[in-house]
Amino acid sequence: MKVEVQWKKVVKPSTPTPHHRQILKLSSIDELQVPNYVGIISYYRDKAENTGVDIPERLHRMEESLSETLTIFYPMAGRYIEDGGCFIDCNDHGVEFVHAKVDAQIDEIIHGEPDLDLLDRLSKFPTEVVGNPLVVIQVNVLECGGLVIGLRISHKIGDMYTMAMFMNSWATACQGNMHEIVRPSFELSSIFTLKESSRVTWLEPCIRDEKFFMHRFRFDGKAISKLKSLATADMTDSPANSLQPSRVEVVSALITRALVNIDRSKHGKLRSFVVCMTMNLREKIGLTVPANSCGNLYTVIAVQLSRAIADDSNLVFKEAVSTISEMVRNSRARYARVVEGEELSTIVKDSTMDFMKLVFTSEENLIPFSSWCRFGLHKNDFGWGRPALVGPAAANFRSIFLIDDEDNGGIDAWVTLKEDEMILFKQDPEIQAFTSLSEIEVA
Repeated sequence: MKVEVQWKKVVKPSTPTPHHRQILKLSSIDELQVPNYVGIISYYRDKAENTGVDIPERLHRMEESLSETLTIFYPMAGRYIEDGGCFIDCNDHGVEFVHAKVDAQIDEIIHGEPDLDLLDRLSKFPTEVVGNPLVVIQVNVLECGGLVIGLRISHKIGDMYTMAMFMNSWATACQGNMHEIVRPSFELSSIFTLKESSRVTWLEPCIRDEKFFMHRFRFDGKAISKLKSLATADMTDSPANSLQPSRVEVVSALITRALVNIDRSKHGKLRSFVVCMTMNLREKIGLTVPANSCGNLYTVIAVQLSRAIADDSNLVFKEAVSTISEMVRNSRARYARVVEGEELSTIVKDSTMDFMKLVFTSEENLIPFSSWCRFGLHKNDFGWGRPALVGPAAANFRSIFLIDDEDNGGIDAWVTLKEDEMILFKQDPEIQAFTSLSEIEVA
């Protein structure tokens, strides 16, 4: 497929940022983030009732509403400064807005097998964050009138909640409803103060010459209800067992069970695994933070899978659910007791550093989940209706992203594995029984 860039623009806030807001200090949690770009890609079919609508007119409205949105999301239009204490210079230099044409139909992309090169061309971004736009948006218009929006944000300025809030607000503004947007707060640095001891030096990642594949596995609402029933069947009447596992927990457990058992078949024994999962800390901590806080306010929780939860050398689904659910419950209880910013910063730093050591040194026994559920990613209408599909940008390392499907109740699991693992994962009887899938090859 051919992706031809038509133009690139720098879009600035429609109203200049006041002088007293031009320096945004990073929080201690912001400083922990790897200085890279994270991204989502949204795929839109053209609505039948919009046939014949002028595409340039739509793009102009997207650009105009983006400028309006940047007025309240003013740090997004700034630049990351490393010298002099690490901060965002809210200088209104703008975000990059790219328009490209793609000689393809939307269903070819949604149901086809795009590779890493195509995904990169649908969502280009800088390799360095210093001196470059913190937000890069590429709007790809297809031959059929459909749309693919690639949104990249520097992790230094925010997490997935921040990215989702920004995109939700932009879509609302594009519909002419600027007055409905809840204003974001950028005050986390006043609660989680950056100290010299918070600074980190990142390890060099463990680079391997291996080929990875990404697949989208769809767990619909009925499949998830069945998984919940299986997870709670024949449980004893204890307080812990009386709690119904979440959608994310049962899907994560099924994927974990398959990956651990595949590894056992490969190595001839059940090895130790660590399951990691991101957790949004908003409304889960004991201290008060401003409503709609933008920035990084999440952590990574983890649990080691014990050989004791295996049956005949295979990991049991119910035990995997129990272990993951207990990890989530214990983490929620731990963070709910936190009432001081410095204490939270220390806990998050320790968790993040432990996780990054696993990622950067050896991912062999790591199963990393990122849940992007309940962020409203399927609600963003820019004039093409709601997206038919939302997914992460491709990654050439083991990863599992969980995203709400468009039917509201199911989950799309975007799983990236090495080629030999993916072949066996696709053949797993329980994965086949509970999902449908589409394939994306990642070089």
